[in-house]
Amino acid sequence: MAIIQTRAFVIKTIPFQDTSQIVRIFTESHGKIAVIAKGARSLKSPFRGYLEQLSLLEVQFYFKPTRDIQTLGKIEGVRRYFDGCIALRPTILATAILECLDKFIRDHHEDAPVFELVLDTLDIMDARRTESAGAFLYFLLKLTEQMGYKIDFNSASEEIGTIPASGIGYLREIETADIRNGLPPCPAQLPIGGLAKTLVDYLAHQMDLPVHLKSLELLTQLSVDSD
Repeated sequence: MAIIQTRAFVIKTIPFQDTSQIVRIFTESHGKIAVIAKGARSLKSPFRGYLEQLSLLEVQFYFKPTRDIQTLGKIEGVRRYFDGCIALRPTILATAILECLDKFIRDHHEDAPVFELVLDTLDIMDARRTESAGAFLYFLLKLTEQMGYKIDFNSASEEIGTIPASGIGYLREIETADIRNGLPPCPAQLPIGGLAKTLVDYLAHQMDLPVHLKSLELLTQLSVDSD
């Protein structure tokens, strides 16, 4: 059994027995894994308050390759994204990134480039919240590329045929942008939820996975309600 220390994002938590939690995390060193946080729901637990979505943590866990669920040992908070944010749209888009990790990333598959992609994207979304929509589309394009299914906008008309020409033009700009230096503004008339769903559906089709993101459904409903 090895003791692993690494950075990790919390994807989701599931109550387990009376006081514990099963936590799905995306780690820098071991990819997506499940850990058990024993006693995490008890009032005096050292894990209490840390195991929240959109949290970047420094974790220590006991790793045994033959186990499906590892044991969480220690935890330290590094950053909590969107802390105190009252705007729903950026938070929903950030949560959609976690859903993508849960749906598209294989368990126990080390993927440091994807970890860095998530880190960069969430950093920008939190620092420049008005760019959250563009940052999420950037994330989807780069994730698709890193998974080996880069979109060729010149020949993928069947898969992305529902995207209007203005949307294709914007995605081309996003694809070649340096996210750290800012993203081109998203045209107001573009349906971000529709663009994102098309990109998610494209990747799901390439990977032959049934994928439904609840966060995108919520984003679409939010857009309808605001009209």
